[in-house]
Amino acid sequence: MKYNVETVRELFSKGYINCKEDEIIFKKPKNYDLPKFDRIEGMLLGSAIGDSLGNTSESGSVSRRNKKYGIIKSYLPNKHLGKKRKGFPSDDTQLAFDTVEVFLKSGYLDIKELADVFCSHHIYGMGKTVRGFIKNYKDEKIPWYKAGVKRSSNGALMRIAPVIVPHINYPIGLYSDAVLDTMLTHNDALAIASSVAYVDMLWDFIHKNVGEIDKEEQLKKFSKIVSSITGGEDCTTRREINDDLFNNDIYSGDAGIFIEKCVNLGLKEKWKTIEFHRKVGSGAFLMETVPITLFIILNNINEPRQAIIESVNYTRDNDTIASIVGAAVGALHGKKFLDKDWVENLSGRVKGDDEGAVQRMIKELGNRLER
Repeated sequence: MKYNVETVRELFSKGYINCKEDEIIFKKPKNYDLPKFDRIEGMLLGSAIGDSLGNTSESGSVSRRNKKYGIIKSYLPNKHLGKKRKGFPSDDTQLAFDTVEVFLKSGYLDIKELADVFCSHHIYGMGKTVRGFIKNYKDEKIPWYKAGVKRSSNGALMRIAPVIVPHINYPIGLYSDAVLDTMLTHNDALAIASSVAYVDMLWDFIHKNVGEIDKEEQLKKFSKIVSSITGGEDCTTRREINDDLFNNDIYSGDAGIFIEKCVNLGLKEKWKTIEFHRKVGSGAFLMETVPITLFIILNNINEPRQAIIESVNYTRDNDTIASIVGAAVGALHGKKFLDKDWVENLSGRVKGDDEGAVQRMIKELGNRLER
């Protein structure tokens, strides 16, 4: 097992990473007994399934989607698959499993290899930030450590879950890998902080039972990590926050404080997901994606299937939010909670027509971890 801790320290020393060099980045996560593979499989399949459930209906407003499709609980007919009701990936699944591919080939996060893989195939629904990275790295020949774009969008958070996998047996460097994987494309303080905080939550989820999760403590820890790594820099919402807590105004300030206050208020006031969407937002910007994602996960901590369904139906960037939620609830509850229809009708494509690639990579991971 190779570690990237010293690489990350060097990049910080040269000013190439756009966030605070906080001590958590170099810490080892909490020690637990080895998790059952069902949790790892649930995390990876949950991510791909959430993406595929939302992918076909991703564009347009929540109200128009609800009016057109009703409540989506299974895959919609997909034009790329001859109108069959099968799960077809977007960039969320592709980039996440590109990361898995690198782990299977190299045994660790070989960041240069990951940069090359990202540039090696067509990406469905690619976001502006990843497109900017590919232009910088592939077309302009800028080194990978300078090619990332400073933007607080959710394109790194949606693919970060697999970073945990090679650290199941070797936890050293987990948070450094989350930093490195994120800054490759999204070299932005809020993007990096969100990835590290989410990976920390996944680490707890994949090792704990649901009854051991303290929602308030989990939220506090997540928010504290975001505040620490952003250095408390001002992060500004794109819209007025429609509740008394922020005086129905644009928020500009510490993102960690904002996340904690929004999610706490939603849980305390027993908002529904559609209310949270209307009050805080649910677009591809992390000041919207992170609060609503945490709200859905914590509000449905005992109902993982409902968490995914609410993500698909009541958020704007529903494929990405459902993918992030799916990975989290999959890590906590395992593969066993996933609907049989969701699992059996997931195409598992990553590149072109490589049917079943997701399932094959997960099986190979299982074989590696059992050795």
